[in-house]
Amino acid sequence: MKSPPSDAASYALKRPLDLLGASLALLLTSPLLLFALLWWRERDTGVNIDATGVFPDGTKFEGVAGLKKALLQHPEEFVDTVAEKLLMYAIGRNVQYYDAPAVRAIVRDAARNNYTFGSLVAAVVKSTPFQMRSK
Repeated sequence: MKSPPSDAASYALKRPLDLLGASLALLLTSPLLLFALLWWRERDTGVNIDATGVFPDGTKFEGVAGLKKALLQHPEEFVDTVAEKLLMYAIGRNVQYYDAPAVRAIVRDAARNNYTFGSLVAAVVKSTPFQMRSK
């Protein structure tokens, strides 16, 4: 058996492709294929998929429709999380405690436009952490 090359770049090019991992990654990008995967899992194992959940405040939901309904009851909390993740991606670092006022401003700006994704992106671009980021 050959040992892997000591050069990391050479090893990355020569190592075998993880076909199972690549296949699962492709499956998870398509809702139809994901449904098929879950259906086969349920059929083969006989175990039903538990699509219920509980939020930290005790609100219970069942399935995608229940999750959507629960999220729409408190959109600020969901939008706050999305805004934080967008800001983190935009500035290229983790969001810190001193970024909290900017996240709240992003959510307030998005609320004026009914929380559209475009309004979130525009608010992130106008935010101080994004404008002052080091390149």
